[in-house]
Amino acid sequence: FPSHDSIGGMFRAYSIASDYKNFEEYEFLISCGHEGIGANFFRNIQIGQKVNFLGPNGHFKIIVPVAKELYFFATGTGISPFIPMLEFLMDNSCETKIHLIHGFRDETNLDFYQSIHKKLKERCPNFTSQFYISRPETESQDFKKGRITDFIKNMNFDDFKDSQIYLC
Repeated sequence: FPSHDSIGGMFRAYSIASDYKNFEEYEFLISCGHEGIGANFFRNIQIGQKVNFLGPNGHFKIIVPVAKELYFFATGTGISPFIPMLEFLMDNSCETKIHLIHGFRDETNLDFYQSIHKKLKERCPNFTSQFYISRPETESQDFKKGRITDFIKNMNFDDFKDSQIYLC
């Protein structure tokens, strides 16, 4: 997260999206398509510009031992902390059924996120994913119209027995 000094005394937290084994550099998924202190800050910095960061702050990680099924619910850049978590799972335990349910307002960045999902599916045969778009501009078989909560509403709580659930 940018330090207080970097964004005028304000603090914004961003989840690390990079490889969990790499401590030399960090990757983040940051939405800059709206007005906000963090979005404006990142929209206005230059490539190569040095930025002061604090952190990491928190312990967003996989609980081991893992359950028989894992559900990851994310909206937009909320997939960020799940990328290293999913990479860890795929490096260590693909026997577990892994479900990623990912929601968006529109299709603006769908191609980018589809490429992330595709790479994960290639690495683990037990990985499934579903996109939900609440205000789509088109119709497509690549996503369902609605919100990720629609997925949950259609499930029976018994479906979550022996499962771990992660939300971001």
